[in-house]
Amino acid sequence: MMKRTNMAMITGKTGTFRRITLAAALVVSTVWAGKTPPDAGGYTGTDAAAYSFIDLSVSGGSASVLTNQDDAVTLLTLPFQFTFYGTAYNLLCVSANGAAYFVTGTAACAAISDFQNVDLTAAATPGNLPALLPYWTDLVFQNGGAVYYQTQGPVGSRKFVVQWNNAYPQATVLSANPVTFEMVLYETSNRILFQYQTVNLGSANPANLGAQSTVGISDAGGNTSGRETQWSYDAAVLSDGAALLFAPAAGATTATQLFVSAPVAVATAIPFNVSVAALDGNNNLVPTYTGTVHFTGSDGQGVLPADSKLTNGIGTFSVTLKSLGNQTVTATDTVTSTITGTSGTIAVNLASALKIVKSHSGNFTQGQQGATYTVTVSNGAGGAPSFGTVTVTETVPTGSMTLATMTGTNWACTGNTCSRNDVLNPGASYEAIIVTVNVAPNAATAANQVSVSGGGSAAATASDTTTISSGSLCGGTQNVSTTVAGVQKVINEALGAVLAADDQNQDGVVNVVDVQIVINAVLNPGCSAAQ
Repeated sequence: MMKRTNMAMITGKTGTFRRITLAAALVVSTVWAGKTPPDAGGYTGTDAAAYSFIDLSVSGGSASVLTNQDDAVTLLTLPFQFTFYGTAYNLLCVSANGAAYFVTGTAACAAISDFQNVDLTAAATPGNLPALLPYWTDLVFQNGGAVYYQTQGPVGSRKFVVQWNNAYPQATVLSANPVTFEMVLYETSNRILFQYQTVNLGSANPANLGAQSTVGISDAGGNTSGRETQWSYDAAVLSDGAALLFAPAAGATTATQLFVSAPVAVATAIPFNVSVAALDGNNNLVPTYTGTVHFTGSDGQGVLPADSKLTNGIGTFSVTLKSLGNQTVTATDTVTSTITGTSGTIAVNLASALKIVKSHSGNFTQGQQGATYTVTVSNGAGGAPSFGTVTVTETVPTGSMTLATMTGTNWACTGNTCSRNDVLNPGASYEAIIVTVNVAPNAATAANQVSVSGGGSAAATASDTTTISSGSLCGGTQNVSTTVAGVQKVINEALGAVLAADDQNQDGVVNVVDVQIVINAVLNPGCSAAQ
């Protein structure tokens, strides 16, 4: 499908470049060659990078997406945090049209429409998103073509490779031959490498050598802020075996301050975490920071971390404060004392004394569905009121049970956790949580675990050992008659006709499980009495 409407070529910036005149269009298009001067965000581009194509389509361990897709996008989670124009990102939206965008969620990725490339100096990127554009044009994957991606290298020096394999240009006409190219993101250095395996489509092809594509990088709003480096726009300047490297300015890797993040409120003598990040003068993360951090604090009784290194400019450390009132924690480079930072005020409160209890009624039966536990959280009478989020975590015994639901009044429950933020005073209890489980057909007696954390208290746990009765023909626990009258009596009780007195599996109710046990006994004379 032909979607391209604008074939104009725009003259770019001044700098170290070569001019290429495209006679057919009778228009001069300026493109970069050699090395670009720094853009407003400090990035430069060069074609002096060594070409070393990593062909993910033939190597093991890679994943593929967008197979045989047209105008499609997919959201990838980066294996490491990547800083681009001073902002750290974790998500990359990859487009079939030779482009990738840094986003903060799925909605921004899904909204991208990018089949028409633009001049980065004159127009915004799709959605005005930060963009990496190794070969942005209208492409379609055919004949098994796809995007491949893979993480390579050890932690600290990993690279994330994204390869567009066998993509067919179709800006004006559908190309008979595909292009293959890739993008490599480097951990720590935040460099970006574009590599081109196949872009020579023949001189008669209008998309030959990138003649209908945009190549470069751009920050959000780059067309107005100057935070973009456009290598080429609608110019046939690429070649098979070419590599382009885009790198941030060296000055962006110099840390001038430390940022210390801590909770606004903690409990005395209860450990908590603080995070430390190395930042430059523009508050950008500096992943190349190699200094050692020393900790001090306003609480002379507090327990602080030992001198430590950061990993990729970030670290998380355990701190314990013991003095009531407002306190702070400070991190300082051990060599350059001006590289320092202090947390916000941390309110140190008396610790609460949360407890948790778990119980159930009777025995469970192999294969039983909907068996229940009751979980109750209380605060000890000698403690302080709780503060912050209280979280209950359920851990069912593997192989014996599966969790069905967790529910409780005023609790927010998701999966195997329930949480709430309201204060629990000393001597009081929260509303109970009902935990519903399904018992495995071959389950044996097992201990069900539950824990409570947060709330300004030390964590607490509880275990409830549960007897699980056999689900075979012999499952009764009461010595009942197996006559017709005896069976009818249990059925009547299961239907509520009389008070329950024949609870065969001792789960607190007379129901169809008990009826089945008695019927099994009728069918098997060897089970005529309780066994």
